[in-house]
Amino acid sequence: MSTEGSVGIFARLPVPGKVKSRLAATIGAEEAAAIYKALAEHCFRAAVKCREATKIVCFNSDAEEAIECQAWLKNLGLGVPVRPQCNSQDLGERMSSAISELLGCGVTKAVIVGTDIPGIKPEVLSSSLSALDTYDVVLGPAADGGYYLIGSNRPLGEMLKGIPWSTGEVYGETVRRAEAAGLRVAPRALLPELDDVDYAEDLVRAAGRLSPAEAAEVFGAVFAGIVEGLVEGG
Repeated sequence: MSTEGSVGIFARLPVPGKVKSRLAATIGAEEAAAIYKALAEHCFRAAVKCREATKIVCFNSDAEEAIECQAWLKNLGLGVPVRPQCNSQDLGERMSSAISELLGCGVTKAVIVGTDIPGIKPEVLSSSLSALDTYDVVLGPAADGGYYLIGSNRPLGEMLKGIPWSTGEVYGETVRRAEAAGLRVAPRALLPELDDVDYAEDLVRAAGRLSPAEAAEVFGAVFAGIVEGLVEGG
């Protein structure tokens, strides 16, 4: 089935002290922001290369950053529009709102992904969108029991509201709720299990799964030194 898909990316401006606070506690705010910037730009480039995505949108959580965020993406040569996330403290509500917004823009399937996934690739995003031709919901399993990506071909309503985020129950609880709502969930094995980066040990583990060439591509020549130092000292 040939249908139009969209990728929504949840991102913030990479300002020291405003991103990756848990990582910053170990490596410092400047270094953490540099890592976040590298990971975010890697994610945007992967989305642009995704053959299944006809529309890419950046959802920014801080309305005051919108203009600067748009300038950041423009400087990267990426014509990605920036839109505000809905005004909610609940991550699930924000993701559901973003999926609904994307589906309301003329596409038939949409995925939401974060910006702290070193292993994200265009092929992963393409596979997730293709899965939505067969299934109603697709999840990209994270190593910590959560997920780095969620996609659907229909609005999810309040299905994600109140999920116990930042726990090992996130993936299983989301699957349980989706199935209880009568939705077909893609098999866990359809997408690779990837690491998201919240702590220094996450960064070490994720970097250990990358080849030197992949690490240089993801983190850049300058920031790869930060990662290498953590791996050697870990």
